[in-house]
Amino acid sequence: MDNPLTGEAAAGDASQNTVKVSDVTVKGEVYGGYTAEGTTSNDATGNAVTIESGTIEKTVYGGYTADGTASKNTVTINGGTVGVADSTESSDTVFGGYSASGEAVSNILTVSGGDLIGHVTSGYGKTGASDNTLTMTGGSSTKTVAGYAETGDAVNNTLVFSGGTSAITMAAQSGGSATGNTITITGGNPGTVTGGAGVTGASENTVIISGGTVSSPEDFVPIVTGGMASTGDADGNTVTISGGEVTGGIGIYGGFTTEGDANSNTINVSGGTLDTDIYGGQTYDGAADNNTINILAGDLNPEMSLYGGYRTTESKNNTYNMYTKGQTVADFAYFQNLNFYVPEGTTAGETMLTVTGNAAVDADTTLAAVQNSTTTDGTTDVSGATVFGGVQRNTKLNPGEYINLLYNANGITTDDTSYGTIDGLDTVTSAGFINYKAIVEKKDANTIVITIPKDEKGTPDTDTKILPEDRENAANTIKNAGDIIAGSALHAAEGAWIENHDIEAKFVPYAIVGGYDLHYNTGSYIDSNGMAANVGFVRRSQHEGHIDTIMPFFEYGKSHYASYLDTGARGDGRQHYTGGGILLRRDLDSGLYYEGAVRAGYLKGDFHGMIAKSMSRYDSGAPYIAAQAGLGKIYTRNRDSYDIYGKFFYTYLGSNSAVVHSGYGDSKYDFDSINSYVTRLGMRWTRDFDQIRSLYAGIGWDYEAGSKARPPTQAGIPQARKEGPVATRRNSPGIRFAAS
Repeated sequence: MDNPLTGEAAAGDASQNTVKVSDVTVKGEVYGGYTAEGTTSNDATGNAVTIESGTIEKTVYGGYTADGTASKNTVTINGGTVGVADSTESSDTVFGGYSASGEAVSNILTVSGGDLIGHVTSGYGKTGASDNTLTMTGGSSTKTVAGYAETGDAVNNTLVFSGGTSAITMAAQSGGSATGNTITITGGNPGTVTGGAGVTGASENTVIISGGTVSSPEDFVPIVTGGMASTGDADGNTVTISGGEVTGGIGIYGGFTTEGDANSNTINVSGGTLDTDIYGGQTYDGAADNNTINILAGDLNPEMSLYGGYRTTESKNNTYNMYTKGQTVADFAYFQNLNFYVPEGTTAGETMLTVTGNAAVDADTTLAAVQNSTTTDGTTDVSGATVFGGVQRNTKLNPGEYINLLYNANGITTDDTSYGTIDGLDTVTSAGFINYKAIVEKKDANTIVITIPKDEKGTPDTDTKILPEDRENAANTIKNAGDIIAGSALHAAEGAWIENHDIEAKFVPYAIVGGYDLHYNTGSYIDSNGMAANVGFVRRSQHEGHIDTIMPFFEYGKSHYASYLDTGARGDGRQHYTGGGILLRRDLDSGLYYEGAVRAGYLKGDFHGMIAKSMSRYDSGAPYIAAQAGLGKIYTRNRDSYDIYGKFFYTYLGSNSAVVHSGYGDSKYDFDSINSYVTRLGMRWTRDFDQIRSLYAGIGWDYEAGSKARPPTQAGIPQARKEGPVATRRNSPGIRFAAS
């Protein structure tokens, strides 16, 4: 086919035309829409061209206009060949939209296959190109551009490259400025990659690489550039690399310009394989300030170099943030702020960044020391810079140990260098919840480290206050069993004996089960609920002037608690006990009585909760012994009786050891024993309806002396103390109502 395929308008707009090419040879151009010069607007809008197969020997235009706007035109290439190899004619092969004297806006070019000999451009505008989109999933081209503005600005153009090959790939190119353009590489071989290239400026452009192979056979060209300018500024551009391979060329640049400023550019590396130098910003005649390089992960070639703001006169306030370890580079320079974030899993003796000093250095471009430049003798110069380090709380670092932040066997120059730790990342917590403060310092002529000083004693984490609360609840659980023995269990036993009074000389069985829901103030507080069961035998014997009661028993109980600290820490636990004992009582005919009981058994429990922001748990167990004694007098009037009494309760919970498991490791804790002394003054009223049914209510005043759950110790170091005593019922009145 010799003639071009076209939807043509000699004057006026060319819009909504469609051309499809398949299995033919076209020796001329292909136009989806075409409009020549005229007196009207002459826009080319909404035209579409699809190439399925065949050969087009000249250029393909989705929409062409001589002096209007080319907008919303679409070209889709799935196969075939466009262009002629070794042609002496224009290298331009495919345009989504083309305006010879106006703007190209919102044109779309999609390439999934085919051989495109020459340049492919989504939107070409003489005076501007904006919001054009190019997607390449296959095929090949020489140069791939989303938006091209010959004399005007290229703004907000987008290119997505996931397959195919290209020698040069650019989101935008402009004879003016390139601003806000984005290029995303997920696969394929895009060649060199540029977010936005503008003669007079390149700003706020973005390059994202997560896959594919970005490479160039030419060693003298930038392989990846966020923003590139000739006579203007290259500011605020971003390059993000999370995967793929970047190789060849002279480097990866956040911003690059020959005559303007290269300021405030950012490079993020979180993955991929890189074997070329990295520059936050570079200029030959301007400022290179406030650039940032973030290294989070990735495979850096030991022969590459890292530069913050590279220029031959001055470099200010450029920042290096490193979040990974075990990296080696040939050179490291032109940074004034160095921040090393030690990653989790790092242990003493490891190194984050090693500089070999093997990079070739031109002495003519070496800066003064204050510029943190590279040096001809292979040393690293960070004079005048600030070096900060930060550690995770679970970092395995003990007093006197080091993690190397920066190492150069040739030496590190640190004239007027300052050191510090990163806010919130200055503390290491041991397996025993001991907090140690880390510092950054120059260890020797070759090494800057983060360390815990050898004489650092550490302080217990305040959250360890929650550990004694487990023991405090355990003691309270045993105490509550004593209340049952002296109260409802005795009353139930008496009722059982009365019901079986005809077998006075024998033991009568009884059983009682009760529950409780309590709130303890411990400086913080504990909410506890549980149950207690008491099973035993009772025998009452009548003597002249008195009645003796003997009551052997078995006891079982369990509780669940939740403890809360003002720091936000919370602990939860379950406890249960099994034991036995005996109660003896004598009731005189005058109404006076005295009683005593002793109990013993074993309590087991488990704990889980947040300590120092780490989930922690342990199992524990300890023996207990409890005793109580009481004296009172009962006054009777008709069916009512009044019991006025005083009682004493003693509770002992034995010491024990437990291994606390947390994200910081395992650590053995020793818990001291607890001794509790409680006195009670009270009165109980009872109304009997018959021999086995009664209603009673009581009021009492408890005073607890002692019962301090002492701080546990770990490796001989006392843990955080609770503020104030932890007695649960000091000077606290209580009232009880029950029926049996």
